Amino acid sequence: NQVHYSLSVRTPERSGLVDYCRRSGVTLMAYRPVRGVDRTAPCLIEMAARYQSTPAATALNWLTAQPGVVALVATHDPAHLAENWSSTAWRMRAADREWLREHFPQQNELPSVALT
Repeated sequence: NQVHYSLSVRTPERSGLVDYCRRSGVTLMAYRPVRGVDRTAPCLIEMAARYQSTPAATALNWLTAQPGVVALVATHDPAHLAENWSSTAWRMRAADREWLREHFPQQNELPSVALT
């Protein structure tokens, strides 16, 4: 199941899709995991510093550290590829994921789909 899901797009959480996938044993594939994420947000910069990472890699790790979530990233830029890859070298603690979830400022909504 591929959905637009990131720090800035939380529709899959609010609609219940993330929880539904976890309960059903379905891996949620997040596409566009860093597109539109404000990499200058103070809370993201703070978390990136805590893990000695970049804001983009931190936003990507925020997703992939969640149970049952993988990220689909695409890039043609070798520097972005290296940055994306660096997000796999560590795992954000659950408490830090929740803190970032609560403090990240830009959260955009997409049209929701009813789950049956």
